[in-house]
Amino acid sequence: MKKNGVKFQRESRYQSKSRNLNELRRLFLFLKDCIKNMPDDAPVRMRLRWMLLTFQDANHDGDPGRVQKTLNDYFLLREAALEGDRELTAYTDLNMAVHFADRFEFAETEATVRQWTSNPLFPALTSRQRGR
Repeated sequence: MKKNGVKFQRESRYQSKSRNLNELRRLFLFLKDCIKNMPDDAPVRMRLRWMLLTFQDANHDGDPGRVQKTLNDYFLLREAALEGDRELTAYTDLNMAVHFADRFEFAETEATVRQWTSNPLFPALTSRQRGR
């Protein structure tokens, strides 16, 4: 990956800790206009990304009803997602763990993280995903 390439710029902007939530909201709303509803027969990875965006939007909005609905939908898709994209599923799970910690639900946070650290696939995740 070139440091001056568009992909690197996009990745570095996404990984930045100082995100502009208004800009993210604007981009997500644009996406929602393009894709009104994610089709049930969409590929698992696409549905997982959509759920992650929906979850983050609802979480930043402070909408517990939408957060819970997205969590429920995610847990129904999780097994298929784990098979289809282990890394993205781990990323989604860890987003959920942060959400639980933000709500002082530390038992849920710990259970979510332990699920990954005790998983035989854990060593196959990237160093970043393993928190190293």
